Amino acid sequence: MKKSREMLAYVILSGLAEVCAVLVFGALAYHFKHWWIALFSILYTVTYKEKTTATKQEDKEDTEHE
Repeated sequence: MKKSREMLAYVILSGLAEVCAVLVFGALAYHFKHWWIALFSILYTVTYKEKTTATKQEDKEDTEHE
């Protein structure tokens, strides 16, 4: 039960971060009238996923060694 709540919270927060990134970079692209600025949202989402995955794997390895 607790794991499913943690997973749900993780999914909601990661989705919220991605939506915010798209909105912020979209607003910047609209404001500065350069469409390519919106592409940075894709870069952010890929980088964010890699960091969280790497962090979770490191945490998992640390708990296995203890």
